[in-house]
Amino acid sequence: MPSLGSTPFVDIFSSPQLVFDRIRAKSLPFWPPLLVVIAVLPAFLAWYFMTVDMSAYMETTLVLADQEMTPEAFDAAMATANIVRIISPIAAPLISLFSYLILATFFFLAATLVAEEKFRFGQFFTLVCWASLPGLLSTLSMAVSYAVSPDYVFLNLLDKTNLASLMGLAIGDANFALYASVSIGAIWSYLLYGLGFARITGSAAVTATLVGLVPPAVQFSLIYFL
Repeated sequence: MPSLGSTPFVDIFSSPQLVFDRIRAKSLPFWPPLLVVIAVLPAFLAWYFMTVDMSAYMETTLVLADQEMTPEAFDAAMATANIVRIISPIAAPLISLFSYLILATFFFLAATLVAEEKFRFGQFFTLVCWASLPGLLSTLSMAVSYAVSPDYVFLNLLDKTNLASLMGLAIGDANFALYASVSIGAIWSYLLYGLGFARITGSAAVTATLVGLVPPAVQFSLIYFL
């Protein structure tokens, strides 16, 4: 039973089994963590893109795209600066929602194959929403880094919790994008997905581990090969 004064926003970090049990019992809604993600991530991106030096940002973008830094290319990039300012905060929560739906669909189909009980899609969507909260550690890290930085910093360099930052990698280094995608929050969330799947479905540890390894394996493989 949840302890006095406990909240799923705390339990998902300290006692995730309490959250998983409520999801199994269909007594926990999906929308509170989803609203947090929809509010926090766009708010940070809006702040970043409305205050960052867009000429430096677009120049870095051209370098990452391996485009020749000609006056014409730079002018063309700057012509899209205002679009980037507007689209980025809007697209971020939509991309998050889309990825949540894909993950929930995968776990629902996996449960259909390996579990004896019947489960609803909504239970796994709720699992993904709550288990994704540690991912906000990256957003918090980025916000703090940007707030204390006196100079221009490219967006992908702000998160100090990912492997690229912990390894001291710079933009342009081999596999920078791959290591930048592996953050403490992302690893934490993937662990919670697997633990939650096991707790909700009652699957064996080996089965739950294999199911839990598929999403990160697919994500990191796509980043590496694409």
